[in-house]
Amino acid sequence: MLKFVPFPLLFGLILLVILLFLLRRGGSRFSYLFLFSLFWLYLLGVVAATLFPMPLPFLAGGQVDRSSAGYILSQINLAPFDYSQFRYESPRYIFAREILANILLTLPFGFGISFVASVRRKDILWLAPAVGIGIESCQLIAGLILGVNYREVDINDAIMNALGVLAGYGLFMLFARYLVERAPWHRIRPRELGVYLYLVARRARLTHPADR
Repeated sequence: MLKFVPFPLLFGLILLVILLFLLRRGGSRFSYLFLFSLFWLYLLGVVAATLFPMPLPFLAGGQVDRSSAGYILSQINLAPFDYSQFRYESPRYIFAREILANILLTLPFGFGISFVASVRRKDILWLAPAVGIGIESCQLIAGLILGVNYREVDINDAIMNALGVLAGYGLFMLFARYLVERAPWHRIRPRELGVYLYLVARRARLTHPADR
């Protein structure tokens, strides 16, 4: 089993350093670089939670049987809101593990994406399902490459992930409304992080580009 720590994590951190260097050379402010780093660390957490630990059957010396692509594809659940595979689990488990956990997984994405990219309100309508489908697709591709059906690919997970993005963006819009309408920005010095947060909030409220 390949665990996320240390090597995949180290690779992700090295890539972050490279991206920060390129962004800084491109003129990005330190406020943006700080928020970008937080968002990147969150994405690494999503990768760790959805793809790792990763089985490596080709290193098992033939002790692990590889599954065929047809078998792995046959295990995909494409029935929305069908949790019959968990019929032996309690409703509390299904709600906490299969519904709430998947919503919470992507809620930070919906809240934080506007701080690192210019996202219009209508973009969320395609971005939310794209995130959910993207996570499940990565799990499917990993399983096909490794020849092991080690992660359940479920349309319900994609739906809950999409709802998490939408919920996170809704919270961001409430946050942006507060910043624009009520926060005492006249007390903040121009170089503080709060100014960048205000600019992002104003962009969300007025659909103007944020100043990086």
